[in-house]
Amino acid sequence: METAASFVRVSVCAVALTTCSATEAQPSIDPEVVTLISRTRETQDTYSVYAWNEVTPKGKAPFAEWSAEFHSGHLHRVENPKIRMIADCKAKTGIFTNVATGERFSDPSVAKMACGIQANAEILSARKLEPKETAFGEATVIEIVDAVERRTYDLSDDGILLGQTIAEKGKGGHRWVINYATHVSRKLPEDDIFSERSLDRSVVATQFRQPVVHKTNVD
Repeated sequence: METAASFVRVSVCAVALTTCSATEAQPSIDPEVVTLISRTRETQDTYSVYAWNEVTPKGKAPFAEWSAEFHSGHLHRVENPKIRMIADCKAKTGIFTNVATGERFSDPSVAKMACGIQANAEILSARKLEPKETAFGEATVIEIVDAVERRTYDLSDDGILLGQTIAEKGKGGHRWVINYATHVSRKLPEDDIFSERSLDRSVVATQFRQPVVHKTNVD
């Protein structure tokens, strides 16, 4: 996230390790879409989601990398090769760690990044799109537009993010990221994954760091 090439589950402003000052506006959005967004941020289910990301930085070579998210109760964790984050989604607190430099900071913006659909950018519009079939069942698809990005999210019935795209706002805007879940589990990989000390290590097993063709449930 120290460069714009590290997009995974974050907005443009978060990638630069800066805090977004904008708060979410309240445009006229279909109540059903508001409920779907809220469900991703407020779920108390336990799950692990391992994903693959195809990243295309502007003016740089594309690359791919793994990412993972873990949730239980109000606690959430996000990992990719460059960053680790933990958050209390109810208290709206979070801690961010840059894996390469060891830099660490705590700020409410981290929780807004980590907990469900990111909440650091003002929503200009949001709408429901046609549902799509995934390896984990039919997903509800929504599109959110802010001042910089156009994002789509594939959502399970209980608010798990099964896939997403991040692109520049505007028709035909450059697409930075395609993210899709490769494994979904209703278990956590280990017990202590939401404490600050747990940020010193990755909790993602080697098997989930490899590109996969077949997406599977693992329990």
